[in-house]
Amino acid sequence: MPSFERKLDTLLEDASQDEIPFSKADQVRLIDLDRGVIRIGKKDRIDCYLRPEDMSQITEIGRQVEVYGRLIQPLGGKKFVVADRVIVPD
Repeated sequence: MPSFERKLDTLLEDASQDEIPFSKADQVRLIDLDRGVIRIGKKDRIDCYLRPEDMSQITEIGRQVEVYGRLIQPLGGKKFVVADRVIVPD
């Protein structure tokens, strides 16, 4: 199993069973290449876990992106998104 899938399995172990569809267009506020995460939004910030091939599209902070995926709400932590698709408009 590739490392991305292992990380994703670890993240989802203690998440609730409620997976909510997610789609949002907002600015990138943080890029964490080691964890494969971007943070979008200013007031309503949310971490989005991306596949490695999608991370290569995100090259700068402040850039507008559209994220589509699943909103995960862990029982004892912050909600996050597992992104299925990321669009970076030109």
